Amino acid sequence: MAWRLQTKLLCGGGFTFGAVLLLIATLWDFRCALPALAGNERRLTHDNKTSTGVVTDGSLMPIFMMHGINDNAKSEFTNMASWIQEAHPGTATYPIAMYENSPDSWAPLQVQLEQIARYIRKEVSSKPDTFSKGYNLVCHSQGGLLCRTLVQYMNDHKVHTLVSLAGPQMGAYGPAFFDFLKKLPAVRSFTFESVYKIAYTALAQKTLSPANMWNDPMHHDALLSSATFLALYNGLTSDSGNASRKSNFARLQRAVFLTGIPQEGDYDGGIEPACSGIFGYFRDGSRTQTLPMKSQEIYTADTFGLRTLDEAGRLVTEAVPGVGHHAWVDNVDVFRKYILPHLEKL
Repeated sequence: MAWRLQTKLLCGGGFTFGAVLLLIATLWDFRCALPALAGNERRLTHDNKTSTGVVTDGSLMPIFMMHGINDNAKSEFTNMASWIQEAHPGTATYPIAMYENSPDSWAPLQVQLEQIARYIRKEVSSKPDTFSKGYNLVCHSQGGLLCRTLVQYMNDHKVHTLVSLAGPQMGAYGPAFFDFLKKLPAVRSFTFESVYKIAYTALAQKTLSPANMWNDPMHHDALLSSATFLALYNGLTSDSGNASRKSNFARLQRAVFLTGIPQEGDYDGGIEPACSGIFGYFRDGSRTQTLPMKSQEIYTADTFGLRTLDEAGRLVTEAVPGVGHHAWVDNVDVFRKYILPHLEKL
């Protein structure tokens, strides 16, 4: 009965029975064939330059750190944690060793943020003195979107500063990003123009984080009507939780969104378009023309508190030429110049 009901729901949206079978095969590929796609091999050798000359007295607020897709806490944040210790000895850092590598990092973002919220609550309650003044979040790539939505989700968060590093805040779309997905056999039957037909189904939204991040500018109405993760947390639905999520986001003392500007094209090596990291995105109906944050509905209508923070002087967005996707966590100079100063502000 459950199988027939699920098939009916999917086919009612224009899918044939064969398409349903292909969708299931696709999801099986994603969750079972992903170990071959491990992405952290690129950092077998880190940039081990030291951050001499920036030592400052006093520790910072505790910092939780969340890695990106196909990666893990050790690979992305071992160096950064050491750079923080050099600059501010005694700072408590918590790289979050959850949903690591593949296939675990491809779990749906709603599931991830709920479990990470439990982990943070447990840490905070067990160390009341350490977290008496709150804590910061530093999050990379998929983790950047995850942490922004985590703030919205947690009614009890004590986040002072959120720093998102090349996080796909408006989602991802395009041929370069789709090439990453095409390593999975079943996806090869689709093009990046048509993959929304799978990504926006309820089954995909409840199974895969890449489906949560997919935002096809040629089918914006489908994004909104399909109850997608991105539409929900960008405040683009009539969901009853909108006011609570907006209030939670607006409680941030500072929100920092950083991204790189590719030398060519829109792909920074991890997300496409790169401007998604600072809430820019393709204009509806265009695959080439992008609009900046202040021209997006999420800002003009202040759908989840972005404009509220900006008008209060608590929002920072910066696009840095030449900084690749992984340099945000691998390069000490990038850390010192663009990340550390935001953690030092109270």
